[in-house]
Amino acid sequence: MDRLMARITVGELSERLNNTSRGAFLRALHVIALDYAAQAETRAKGRATTLLTRRSGRLSGSIAGRVQRRPGYLAVRLSAGGGGEDVKYAAIHEYGGTIYPKRGKYLRFPVSDDAFTPVGVSRGEGGSLWASVESVTIPARPYLQPSIDDIEARMIPEVRRVLRGVI
Repeated sequence: MDRLMARITVGELSERLNNTSRGAFLRALHVIALDYAAQAETRAKGRATTLLTRRSGRLSGSIAGRVQRRPGYLAVRLSAGGGGEDVKYAAIHEYGGTIYPKRGKYLRFPVSDDAFTPVGVSRGEGGSLWASVESVTIPARPYLQPSIDDIEARMIPEVRRVLRGVI
C-alpha cells in the first residue's frame, strides 16, 4: 500500500507557521524539552550507579539535565562533574583514558581489602598491600551519551507530532 503524504512548499510552511501562535508552539517545545531533560538525568544517574562502584554519590549527584534556550535554538543538555564541588573523574568514566602521576614517577595505591573503609576510602599505609604503577588505563563506561541517545530517539517523534499539529 502506498503511503499518502501531504506536500507543501517551503513558502506555505512558512506562512502556516507565521499564522500559528509562535509563542504557544515554542512553549510546547520547551515543555517537551524540559520533560526529556529530566528523563535523561534520571536515566544517566541510574546508568552511573549500575556501571560504576559508588563510593560517595558525588558523581551521580553532579549529573544534571537542562534545557538550553537561545533565539532560534533549543537543546537538551546533559552534564556531569560540575556543581559546588567539581567531580573531576566524571569525564574519564564517560570517555575512558589513561591516568599518569602528577608528581613522581609512579601512581601508588592500596590493593588489599583491609586498606579501605566500608565505603572504599583508603585507611592509609598501615599494614596494607600497595601497588606502584606508571599509569592506569580506565575503560570508557559511558553513562551520559546512551541516556541522550535514548531520549533523542523518543523526543524527535514527539516534536514531529507537535509540528504536524501546527502545520
